[in-house]
Amino acid sequence: MKKVMLKSWVLVFVLLFKYEFSLAQDNESNPIIYSQKIDRMENILEVWNANRGTLYLRESTVEFVPKNTNGRGAFELEYEDIISVKRRFSLIFPNRIFIIDKNYSKIKIFTYKRRQIIDIIRSKMEG
Repeated sequence: MKKVMLKSWVLVFVLLFKYEFSLAQDNESNPIIYSQKIDRMENILEVWNANRGTLYLRESTVEFVPKNTNGRGAFELEYEDIISVKRRFSLIFPNRIFIIDKNYSKIKIFTYKRRQIIDIIRSKMEG
């Protein structure tokens, strides 16, 4: 009985190690170019419930990882799936970025240093 449990625990640890190793290789093939803390809102009515998190501009994707544990609002887009990146300005939200993807869904991001984010995304879209 003890040998069977020991073998099953060894198998679990081996599988977990392989999974972690595959994740590490995945990130090495797609390194981070730029990252920044941002806020993301689904619609204008959620002003006070913005999803705070980190935007990662990787070599081939744009990825948002929310700070909260339920993962609401997370996304990952490849640069070739992005149709346009636009700056928006209003008196209430001066630092907005709109990203529109192939499905015509709008991703609204609020951040500082938006010019750097837009320049990186546009350069990756073109090249």
